[in-house]
Amino acid sequence: MTSNPFNNHQIHECCGNDELRPQWMYIYFHNGFAFATDASILIAISLSDLYADERMINFLNGRKIHKDDFKLLYKP
Repeated sequence: MTSNPFNNHQIHECCGNDELRPQWMYIYFHNGFAFATDASILIAISLSDLYADERMINFLNGRKIHKDDFKLLYKP
């Protein structure tokens, strides 16, 4: 069993809660980074620091995941 690389990064906490702006409720993966914002802060975490597997980084590129789903998948 592999360890979860996001255990120490609670990036979902940086996502917005505004129902009128649902795009801020997602974590976006682009060009090797995971991005989250609530419109007042923006956080970017390098996936290469978290994943040694280049296939996983390529798989996530261009995708997004809702913060609640991310929290369920990557809870410590």
